[in-house]
Amino acid sequence: MDDVTRRGWVLLLLIGVLAAGLVAPAARALSGHRQDVTAVDGYVRRQMARHRIPGLALAITKDDDVMYVRGFGTAGGQRPVTAETPFYIGSVSKSFTALAVMQLVEAGEVELDAPVRRYIPWFTVADEAASRAITVRHLLHQTSGLSEAGFRRPSLPPDTTLEETVRHLRRAELTAPVGTTYQYFNLNYNVLGLIVEEVSGQPYGAYLKEHIFAPLGMENSFVSREAAEQAGLAQGHNVVLGFPVAREQPYLAYDLPAGMVIASAADMARYAVAQTNGGCLGETCVLSAEGIETLHTPPADVDSSYAMGWEAHEEEGLRRVSHNGAVRTFFSNVTLLPESGYGVVVLINQNGLFHLLLAYERVVDGVVRSLVGGQPPGGIAMAILYALIAALMALDLGRHGLRLARLPRWRRRWEARGAGRRALVGLGVRALVALLILVGVPLLLVAQSGTDGAQVTLFNYAPALSAWLGLSSILTLIEVGIKARRVLS
Repeated sequence: MDDVTRRGWVLLLLIGVLAAGLVAPAARALSGHRQDVTAVDGYVRRQMARHRIPGLALAITKDDDVMYVRGFGTAGGQRPVTAETPFYIGSVSKSFTALAVMQLVEAGEVELDAPVRRYIPWFTVADEAASRAITVRHLLHQTSGLSEAGFRRPSLPPDTTLEETVRHLRRAELTAPVGTTYQYFNLNYNVLGLIVEEVSGQPYGAYLKEHIFAPLGMENSFVSREAAEQAGLAQGHNVVLGFPVAREQPYLAYDLPAGMVIASAADMARYAVAQTNGGCLGETCVLSAEGIETLHTPPADVDSSYAMGWEAHEEEGLRRVSHNGAVRTFFSNVTLLPESGYGVVVLINQNGLFHLLLAYERVVDGVVRSLVGGQPPGGIAMAILYALIAALMALDLGRHGLRLARLPRWRRRWEARGAGRRALVGLGVRALVALLILVGVPLLLVAQSGTDGAQVTLFNYAPALSAWLGLSSILTLIEVGIKARRVLS
């Protein structure tokens, strides 16, 4: 689903960096501190105000200790976010799938370099040779050769099964030779989830609960929306002109291995400890230290920083192992610092295009830098950015209104100048630009990320921007049509 992340619109914006304060988050500390976290606490509050984030949960771990877990803001209505509030974690779910596969590897039931067909005999993509060649390791490293560009998954009913989604891949065309190129593709992890089912003999969700959630004491982590709602699932939000607007987050059970796990910050803190502490939380180990290292290591023979359900990279001399998750109305990030033993979990019950591109990762980076003695980054305040966008929208739509009101006067000027049909050239250019925006942009999004991905971008990540550009284009076409008719009459 996820994660969106990876495909957005590139827009030119001239912004001043100013602070704005609108949120007064309710917070409750739920664990003992081993260092002064006042600076982190204040930083998060300021960022929530600057970016109008309705609710956020933060956890910080160090080696085998959960140092800090706190909730800020609202989980919906008057409900405060707490450390136990469940959030959708989006594509961070992939790390759970990778861990489940590696558990089966260490149990001797799966081989990383075995072909997928050893475990799913009917597994088929459009290329028969590729169907035989794709291995478990290729799926984990996102080097299967499959990508969104080669497969447009149809809109599926909510009761679609995991197996049915994988069978749809029979129409998937390769966009790179198997094992040569990193291409992020959610269905790679759905296939892995089905492998877990086939090998373990358990539904994927049941496997997670028994082999990961229960051993790590993750009591507020869920593989169904109904159970999460009973535990106080946070309300998701989109952003409309900078303000959070409550929206329903669809739960797609067939995408559970790739992006539909739901968990609390307290539970994700326990998970982070296991990831930074050699697979162990206290006396309980869900994987060996060698297995964890394998999960955190990108392939040596491919130019990629994507490991197995994690992305490993170096930033300012600091090695980070991280993954984010972006579904329609939630954002998450888990960042591990292997050398120092820190882990940072950030869960947010809101998502929007500009927040995703310009704000959320900076908030995470600010917390990380605070832990290692650095300075939090600056950046654009979303409250100010959207105020400027709203002003641009008002100016543009007002201009359209004035142009339409002046059409009678335009006709008199045109007749006086005797411009004739030469005016059609300029009108044609304007109509073409409007059509490119109105029709071309949605088609481009469909081509890049499929129908569902295009809908998410237009109606969840950027609803106000989409409405503005669409209305502006329609008004342009109306104006051009009236003028062209008068020129030709």
